[in-house]
Amino acid sequence: MNDTPRRGPIARFFVGLWDAMNFTRRLVFNLLFFALLLLILAAIGAGDRTQPLLDRTTLVIAPEGALVEQYTSDPASRAFARAMGSDAGEVQLRDLLQALDAAADDDRIDRVLLRLDGLGGGGMASRRELAAAVARLRESGKQVVAASEMMGQGQYLIAAQADGQFVVDALIPIADFNERFGADFPDDEYDTVGGLVTAAIGHLPETGEELTLGRFLFRVARADARRVHAFHVGVLADA
Repeated sequence: MNDTPRRGPIARFFVGLWDAMNFTRRLVFNLLFFALLLLILAAIGAGDRTQPLLDRTTLVIAPEGALVEQYTSDPASRAFARAMGSDAGEVQLRDLLQALDAAADDDRIDRVLLRLDGLGGGGMASRRELAAAVARLRESGKQVVAASEMMGQGQYLIAAQADGQFVVDALIPIADFNERFGADFPDDEYDTVGGLVTAAIGHLPETGEELTLGRFLFRVARADARRVHAFHVGVLADA
């Protein structure tokens, strides 16, 4: 009978070292897999916090991210990115359209507040489709208010379908305001809407003060001891 030759101490050392490394590798990968699984489940569970709607509810829609036709990553990757705090942020057009159309048919919702500060990207066709959905919502009889401290062209396209109520940054140039709202305020003496309204009021206004200029009602939305930061702007009937 042939005896299996016994390994020398050096060979046994390296074999044992390899077995330990192999066990450690499998253990680490298994732990990482279960940690990833728990993070995904936690992110999915945290996203489901639906609360029942009460009568006369104001629905706040505040999209955060780039407007896209389709997500550029799979659900697991998005959930993991949110859990790790590195989500770049994407908003699917279809989801916004469904939310707006559902609000139009929901009798419990009296008004909708659109916060557009966080909405970016998106082509003109997508933004026009979103603007049309906002118009349908307003035509259903619901009050629609658009709010943003600094609107770009795409955001104005959407906000223009609201009920003539906007939140605009006081530092927006008068020329830009005129272009976006079809106004004709002079900009030879003051460069910004904040400067124009402050001069018309005659003092540094406080939050809540109002002034009507032409067909626009300016109400101070936020101010401090140094300057006005933002206005609620209402578009009135042609003066």
